Amino acid sequence: MPEDKRVPESSVIETSTPESATARRSRYTVLVGSVIFMAVILLVGLGVVVSTIIFRAQARRAGPDQALLAAGGFGIAELPIGHGDRLMDMKLDGDRLALHIGNPQFEEIVLVDARTGHETGRIRLRAPTDFAGNN
Repeated sequence: MPEDKRVPESSVIETSTPESATARRSRYTVLVGSVIFMAVILLVGLGVVVSTIIFRAQARRAGPDQALLAAGGFGIAELPIGHGDRLMDMKLDGDRLALHIGNPQFEEIVLVDARTGHETGRIRLRAPTDFAGNN
């Protein structure tokens, strides 16, 4: 005769307790809130990626000046010099650019900020005069 292998009901230990409807609802609310928060984070990240791609594509299409601006450069800087003047020499020292400009009548050094392209000053060079008053 086969043995009966059933466990009597009195010896079964109940491992799960019935959950109240309010507790289930609060866990469900937390889960839904977490999913919505993660979806918002994903959408914001996607927006940043798409806007960066569009910005870089427009910078390339706009030309080299706009591409330089997008890369942190200053584009094209125009420095006024007189008619007939020419660039005689140029030196770069860190963030300073010194341009030696001149013509047969005079010479000057134009100082430019290499990061921004703005002129920071001019030094006019002139022939030394005699201290006695004779030129």
